[in-house]
Amino acid sequence: MAVQHGKAGGIYKMTGSTGTRVIESTNWTLNVTAGEAEIRKHASDWVSRLQGIKDWTGTMEGLSDPSSNQTLFMNRVLSATKPTVIVAFYHGTATLPRWQGTALVRGLTQNVAAADVQNMTIDFAGINTLALKTS
Repeated sequence: MAVQHGKAGGIYKMTGSTGTRVIESTNWTLNVTAGEAEIRKHASDWVSRLQGIKDWTGTMEGLSDPSSNQTLFMNRVLSATKPTVIVAFYHGTATLPRWQGTALVRGLTQNVAAADVQNMTIDFAGINTLALKTS
């Protein structure tokens, strides 16, 4: 069984097939859901279901450093037209496999305690397809 340590994960801005780490991430979460439609009919004791529309959202937590490439995400949140970004959620370093898709940056939260480093959480909502890239 091949497993990977979480320390190698990250979130990257994609340009073609090249990933650039934009945030020193400490944690990321990817939520993939598939809606369903229930089928209830007379003379049946059981409900049937059809797969519905798929959706994905995610969050990324990391160290806050406005002097780095993070300004890309900060500016996306402040933009009036809410542009999108292509993001990749890596299980390891900038290699395969990775989850990749175009996302809307829905918001960000920055926080810092007096005795700690400043952190940032970015909230994403997927636009169209999310792919698991393996090659």
